[in-house]
Amino acid sequence: MTDRIAIVGIGGIFPDANDLSTFWSNILAGHSAAKTAPPKRWTLSADDALSADTSPDRVYCPRACFVENFKLDLDRLHLNDALADLIPQLDVMNHIGIHAGHQAWDDAQMSAVDPSRVGIIIGNIALPTDSVSQHAQQVIGPAYAAALSNILGRKVDWQHTPTHVLNRYVAGLPGGLLAQTLGIGGGAHTLDAACASSLYALKYACDELLARRTDAMIAGGMSRPDCLYTQMGFSQLHALSKSGVCAPFSDRADGLVVGEGAGMLILKRLNDAIAHGDHIYATIAGIGLSNDITGNIMAPDIEGQGRSMRKTYELAGWKPSDVDHIECHGTGTPVGDNVEFTSLKNLWQNESSRDTRCVIGSVKSNVGHLLTGAGGAGLIKTLLAMKHAKLPPTANFTNPNPKMDIPNSPFEVLSEARDWNSQDGSPRKAAVSAFGFGGINAHVLLEQYHDRKAMTTVSELPGVLPGESYEPIAIVGMAGHFGPYANLDDLKRLWIDGDKQAAKPIGQTWGVALANKSGHVIEDIAIALGRFPIPPLELQDMLPQQLLMLLAAADALDDAGIEQVDAPRLDMGVYIGIGLDLNTTNFHLRWELANQAPRWAEQLGVAYSQAWLEELRDAMNPPLTANRTMGALGG
Repeated sequence: MTDRIAIVGIGGIFPDANDLSTFWSNILAGHSAAKTAPPKRWTLSADDALSADTSPDRVYCPRACFVENFKLDLDRLHLNDALADLIPQLDVMNHIGIHAGHQAWDDAQMSAVDPSRVGIIIGNIALPTDSVSQHAQQVIGPAYAAALSNILGRKVDWQHTPTHVLNRYVAGLPGGLLAQTLGIGGGAHTLDAACASSLYALKYACDELLARRTDAMIAGGMSRPDCLYTQMGFSQLHALSKSGVCAPFSDRADGLVVGEGAGMLILKRLNDAIAHGDHIYATIAGIGLSNDITGNIMAPDIEGQGRSMRKTYELAGWKPSDVDHIECHGTGTPVGDNVEFTSLKNLWQNESSRDTRCVIGSVKSNVGHLLTGAGGAGLIKTLLAMKHAKLPPTANFTNPNPKMDIPNSPFEVLSEARDWNSQDGSPRKAAVSAFGFGGINAHVLLEQYHDRKAMTTVSELPGVLPGESYEPIAIVGMAGHFGPYANLDDLKRLWIDGDKQAAKPIGQTWGVALANKSGHVIEDIAIALGRFPIPPLELQDMLPQQLLMLLAAADALDDAGIEQVDAPRLDMGVYIGIGLDLNTTNFHLRWELANQAPRWAEQLGVAYSQAWLEELRDAMNPPLTANRTMGALGG
């Protein structure tokens, strides 16, 4: 199989850019979209939220990058009545995904493709949105107010705005909804591989095409969580820029700036793209994935990043010095940028000198860090640079970070755009990197399409054609924990011996009184200290869902006879299905009390004070800390 994958359509919506023409103009101009949070985007007022330090329930910078003045144009989507009624009730997160997906669809030649053979794989972050936070208010808020009323002997009420129940499905809904609006049926999947999600989605979409399971794919990523949650979380992690300026590789870099938006691509096999008359933005020469095996969840690892990059060049048959432009992960955190720059220097250390230096940069300087959508923004920036034959500048770049010694390296960062003159008249070549929390790494190589003769020969990733033989897959280990059935022995007694336990009252399991409901809940999760290399204080702050995942995965390895040893296992991967744990919305409820409590004080005829608010908050939920931020991440 020698067919490459072609990118034939692109669409996106980014901060200060509701269309790609504006997005590209902003990049050329070195425009940064960072600004103070618009009114009503945060649950808390700026006065209630801001603090110079990382106190509980406080952020130390109000600046981020926001999608503003956007409204989904339902008329141009030609929806059926049910979808036309439903979509306006759903979170804006879904709207930006639909907008970007339809942009990309309209940019490609799709009339010749059977809609039942078009699939979707996109990245989306499993964190609370504005609407699921409203859903938590709708469910938990009145119960909290009722409990407080019982204690005080006076009635108080929780005021909230009702929201559609489907907003509860944050993680998986956007992909399925986009598929419905386009009328396609080749499968719709969302994934959360942290900040590498868009590139992981691209890789798996290519796999679908190479295996001939689909004839076109929509891939990319999106992110629009509750922006106070991300601002609060990154503040607690000390990763947020204090200045509110994202300046990758610059001496002024002091942290990341959070962004939001969506970037989508249409992919086809190259033969099909040519036959359909598509505009081919680029072909994908290789994609390399890896994960770190050393270090900690917050600190990126040079070895893991290097492994993903080396794998990609081996797949493509390229030398690192073949590329003219590298769209880096480049978040603007001094540690992260320095690690990434060191990884690149190591990759290039045996490369011969070139007439020009390779340009590196990061779109996060323009639109902030889109988290699961970051790779989509970087890919589209790079494709537009190829299209317009311009090497783009990096916004906010003044002087290079002296710790990186950029002037004496094979790389340079531009403060102004430059013509992109290809090497020896060959097709332009570029790379895009994305590195996520926990050491989830991805690297992609893109080549401008001229014609087949000009293209580099590439050994494609293997696919399975209809009628071809393939090696059967064996299940060699398994584990399960469902309700009171904590292991395989318990499940055997249930399913084989018929030893079924009676359902128990759910009670307060979900934070509200459900005495009339029964079920099989997991009442507690016990993990022996030392079983995982995670400090006890971090373990106790992780969501039960994440703890359950760790335990089940470890039990499955034990069942397979695979010892959990310190030796690296470079030939193993982890794929686990999750949804948003609604416990992540508890922090929003804690912050919302600042809006509810003054009215309660007035109803009760008592003086409102910060001390009373803190007492109410602590009765609701503990604050969002660094450990709780990391313990809630899905990727």
